[in-house]
This record gives sequence, C-alpha cells and structure tokens, in this order.
Amino acid sequence: RVRPNPPALLKRQAALVENWISFLLGRPPGGVPRQGMTMGEQLPPRIPPGLPTALIERRPDVTQAEQLLVAANANIGAAKAAFFPTIGLTGFLGGVNGDLTTYLGNGAVWSLGANLLQPIFQSGRLQRNVEAQQARFNAGLAEYQRAILNGYREVSNALVTIQKRAEARTAQEAG
Repeated sequence: RVRPNPPALLKRQAALVENWISFLLGRPPGGVPRQGMTMGEQLPPRIPPGLPTALIERRPDVTQAEQLLVAANANIGAAKAAFFPTIGLTGFLGGVNGDLTTYLGNGAVWSLGANLLQPIFQSGRLQRNVEAQQARFNAGLAEYQRAILNGYREVSNALVTIQKRAEARTAQEAG
C-alpha cells in the first residue's frame, strides 16, 4: 500500500482552499497571492498565561445564547403558572369594588367558579405546553453550550496562530 506524501497532500489542500477563496471572491480558480511575514510586521502583544475564561462570556454570540436560555426558562415558569386559576380583582368597568356582597348578587360567583375550574379541564394541554417549553429550554441550553465551545475553539485557534507566527518569525530572524 502506498502512503500519501504529506507535503504533497498539504499542497493539494492549499490549492483546493485557494480555488475556494477565488470562487468566493468571484474570480476564476487559481492561486492566491501571498507573502511571508516581513521583519517590520508587528506581532500581537503577548497573551498573559492564566487569562480568565470569563472573557469568553463577553462574546456577543455567547451573550445572545445566554439571553435566549434565560427567556426559555421564563417561558417554563409562565407555562407552569397557567395551571393556576386567575381571579380578577377589578369590577366590570375596571373599578375596584370592596363589597363582596355585590359580587355575590350579580352572577360574578359563577364566573369565579368557572375561572377556578378552567385549568382542570385543560390540564392535558397545559402539561404539553410545559413540556414544549422545557424542550425549548433544552434546545437553548444546547445552543449555549455550543456557543461556549465555539468560543473556546476560536480562542484556542487564535492563540495557536499567534504562537506559530512568533515561532516562524523567530526562525526567520535566526536563519
């Protein structure tokens, strides 16, 4: 069995990426002009070790995923609250009436009873709504975890790039 030549594989992959870049730029397939680092090129400042990972929480994609997760959690609470009956505290025209006997005489007790029994007759629908909101929360949690992992990946890639550029510059200056 013949093993592929690693430098030839890398050259092939580079050519494929160059063709893709040309396509994205609206050009015919071909090489992309590039140049090595010049001596005057400034490297980014050195990253101190132990940089807190809390900085990833400041990323807009992570913040957005976190806010969606908070909203999904609030929706679960709202869905659970629908299990409880609603009782109005104002009168028919919006005024507050403290005289309970007024309500007892004009049929409001029937309305109150209907409001108390309403969640019982909808319990199946209400339970499915809670389950749907919990599923949305789980999806939001997965999206939040994906955003955090993507942040770690991008930061790691940037740190590796900075390190390799520094090593290449050191080798270029020495050789």
